[in-house]
Amino acid sequence: MGRSRVGAPGLRALRSATPTSPRGPVRLLALAALLLGAAALLGTLGPRVFDGGSDAVPDATAATPKHIGIPAPPEPKRVAPTIFVAPGATGEDCTAAAPCGSLDAALGKAKPGAGVQLAAGRYGPQILKSDARPAGSAPVVVRPAPGAKVAFEELRCGPWTGDVGAGAFDLGGVTVAGVLIHRCDRVTLRRVTVAGGLFLEGSTNFAMVGGSVGPGADFHPDVSAVYGAQPPIVPRNILFDGVRFHDWQVRTAGKHIECLQISDVQRLTVRGSSFVRCDTFDLHIAGTVGGPVRDVVIEDNFFGATSDHSGVTPAYYSLSVRNGIGVHITRNRSNQAWALPAAGDVVQRWVLSRNVAPMKAYQCDDRITYMHNRWSRAKCGPTDRPTR
Repeated sequence: MGRSRVGAPGLRALRSATPTSPRGPVRLLALAALLLGAAALLGTLGPRVFDGGSDAVPDATAATPKHIGIPAPPEPKRVAPTIFVAPGATGEDCTAAAPCGSLDAALGKAKPGAGVQLAAGRYGPQILKSDARPAGSAPVVVRPAPGAKVAFEELRCGPWTGDVGAGAFDLGGVTVAGVLIHRCDRVTLRRVTVAGGLFLEGSTNFAMVGGSVGPGADFHPDVSAVYGAQPPIVPRNILFDGVRFHDWQVRTAGKHIECLQISDVQRLTVRGSSFVRCDTFDLHIAGTVGGPVRDVVIEDNFFGATSDHSGVTPAYYSLSVRNGIGVHITRNRSNQAWALPAAGDVVQRWVLSRNVAPMKAYQCDDRITYMHNRWSRAKCGPTDRPTR
């Protein structure tokens, strides 16, 4: 991208202005007005002028302010539980005296904004069917009983591919062996330990705040469109905020593994998360059946160096983003180079700002705006600072 000319016309106008020559107080007033105008103009140009540069350069903090992506849903207020669940229970009314035995039954009974309390123990697969709560209603808050440890064998929202499942609930503080979210709306996982895979298929308004995902081998977590649907049903408004992705390995030759793959999405934010001990890629994003990904923000993450446990698939990159329209990658740290789009890939409205990562000069792309990055051995934009 060329250097910005913000403010340059005003600077030329100031230099070419020819002041009049009034006498006495009028002259003083004219001079004061001219000085005030010059001060205001210099304020718009910013520190670049005082650093000896000829042009004003956009400040990355203005172009990419703190947390430009999807905001994390606020922590729900504490509510007294009115719905109760316990492992192996058979109650139909989900009361404290006669709890129900599944989360699906509890959500079917819960009114908007209600509190659901989970008794300690291990639960079998939790398959959540569609419920009757109205769209846009307050989320049901699902939490373990005080001091209780709760583990689900599986959490599946929507029984099968393409099925609509329960929505508008906030589940927190549990451990789940695996998560599969089919076409569910407004589901929040908060401080949930996913001790295996996490798959989102065509879901909307999903958020995972805190918690972790991993480990696994020869498969990977994925955000994708509904399999086989025409036209494609693409996930929308997906957030991962403060999540630890870890220990995803490729052990079989030919497998493609990463800690998180985004196959299709419209509006995605990955924020404040860490990717450690991942094979092949930490995070891989590339639109497939739904076309290029759109409105993607990757901010404030740590990407560790990737590896290979198969012995035949060398790992070169941590972050991989291969196409997209409206992509902001800002304030990330990486121990390894990134894989960015090739010449024939779709790149529209991309900004990379304030990142610290290895980068070679040949990787710089004229279709991308670079601001205030610290690349090793590369300066892709006028405000980037190469490190050695």
